[in-house]
Amino acid sequence: MRNWFEKLGLKLEGWMIGRYGQDELNRFLTIISLILIFMSVMLPELVWLAMLPIGLSMYRCYSKNGAKRRAEREQYLRLTEKPRQWKKLQSRKWHDRKTHRYFVCKNCKTAFRVPKGKGRIEVICPKCGDKKIRKS
Repeated sequence: MRNWFEKLGLKLEGWMIGRYGQDELNRFLTIISLILIFMSVMLPELVWLAMLPIGLSMYRCYSKNGAKRRAEREQYLRLTEKPRQWKKLQSRKWHDRKTHRYFVCKNCKTAFRVPKGKGRIEVICPKCGDKKIRKS
């Protein structure tokens, strides 16, 4: 039985040569589809709507037009850049919550951190050079 699975794996590897595969956009489409499937418990009509993103994800995964798929991915990454940056900042804030304090510059909206426990200090924005007195 193990030999059969190994042969099947090799055949699938050979079939996937030259195909695009998974990326961030495909994962997003799959998550949207799963959410719609779970929501279909309340509204059974959503099952058909859930098939659209999963079908698009499969089409993108098995496509051999890599240039077009990369362009779609780049457009998706451009559209989701701000939410991804916000999530990354929140994660850093949580990780550094005991040792650092984060400030946002009122001029350029840049977030930066200073060490905690230093009392009242002059914080300088690294991007625009704006100075403020803040408590760390």
